[in-house]
Amino acid sequence: MRRSTVTLVLVLGLTLAGCGAGSTRGFSRADSTTADPTSQGALVFQGNYSDPSQQWPTSSDKTRSVSSSDDTYTVNFSSAGSFDASPTIATVQPEDLVDLSVSVSIKPVSTRSGDRFGVSCRAIQGHAYAFLVGPRSAGQLAWSIELRQPGGVRQLASGTTSSPGESPYVVRGDCVEGGQNHKPVVLALYLDDNLVGQARDANLPAPYIGRPGLSVSSADGGTRVDFSNFQARTASAT
Repeated sequence: MRRSTVTLVLVLGLTLAGCGAGSTRGFSRADSTTADPTSQGALVFQGNYSDPSQQWPTSSDKTRSVSSSDDTYTVNFSSAGSFDASPTIATVQPEDLVDLSVSVSIKPVSTRSGDRFGVSCRAIQGHAYAFLVGPRSAGQLAWSIELRQPGGVRQLASGTTSSPGESPYVVRGDCVEGGQNHKPVVLALYLDDNLVGQARDANLPAPYIGRPGLSVSSADGGTRVDFSNFQARTASAT
């Protein structure tokens, strides 16, 4: 069958799929002795926050400002809140949005306990898998892997890990399998190429195709996070 190039707008009309019962598992980087459950492949999308065709959202109000400058995307909260951003990907093969590895360099300029920031994959119709980190205590980050749905958030795995010595650092989330083949979705969170947590999701119908993106939440305001070098690559289970 001939592969045709389609816009992501068509992707948003695809049916969500998935079935069965599953389990979740999380562990800290210090506890992990297993091989990486996923691996990166070819580049699918390179983010450019200042490219009008990618349509990264920018806005400013009394609670939040979002701006872009060259390869820096800044989200600044003056009070508690959350923000998700996905670019417009003008041309892509639908199958290249199924198994994705999404990564971004993060510089937490001003953050506090309870703040979370990271990447998301398969964002469609209010559903998305989110891979988040945030300050926990001195030298420690909290992390979580979540399925976000219109009815609420289902936490699939969580824990703590050592904070990188300096920023920016790279947060990466991989989504592999699931969907029409009825396998559990394999989810993995990496920090600077180190595996810090993983989960498998097959408990509820889940998105298997959709946009990659960014996610930020502020617990009390006074939060600023700078993002750079956003990438989406194909991914596979190993």
